[in-house]
Amino acid sequence: MIPPATVALALRTAAPFPGGPAFDLLCQSIANAVTSWLPVGVGLVGVTTGVVGAGTVTGAITFVGIQPAVLAAMSALPGPNSPALATVISNGITAGLSGLPYLGASVGVGTGTDASRVVRADPVTLSTALRTAHTAACAVQGGTGSRVPAFYEALASGIVTVILTGTGIGAVAPTGPLGPSSSVGTSTSVPI
Repeated sequence: MIPPATVALALRTAAPFPGGPAFDLLCQSIANAVTSWLPVGVGLVGVTTGVVGAGTVTGAITFVGIQPAVLAAMSALPGPNSPALATVISNGITAGLSGLPYLGASVGVGTGTDASRVVRADPVTLSTALRTAHTAACAVQGGTGSRVPAFYEALASGIVTVILTGTGIGAVAPTGPLGPSSSVGTSTSVPI
């Protein structure tokens, strides 16, 4: 798993404004929430090619953050700072999670290659994780975080928009005997 500090730094670096202590706290909270949510909130499905059998899939995911799509997903947060926050989410999540590892199982192919894509990213559980992480971080500083649930829901929608662009390339290693012929199979994986 990519460490939360790496994601937080990418979010801070993506900001088209100078930031400050409250923004740093938000970036760290987003990073903590996203990295803890990924293994349970995101799923990949892929196509494997190689030698017939069953195997374990390992690979890396890349993402494409498209700022207008993220801004549209975060439409519950209108205002003059929304485009800048969409840029932070779009570019920061893309850079911070670059090369995110994934692990799964292959059916039909025991050794070969895997091409996967993200097919599931749950915004509801991410919104809860974001609110919990930000509220806890703010409490340490004597604050409360946002009292508006739509703030966390909008952040989750923007992040999910980036996560759903994820594609993975990986390898399949055998978990049992291999057959005598080539094959095409399927894989299911999660980020690790």
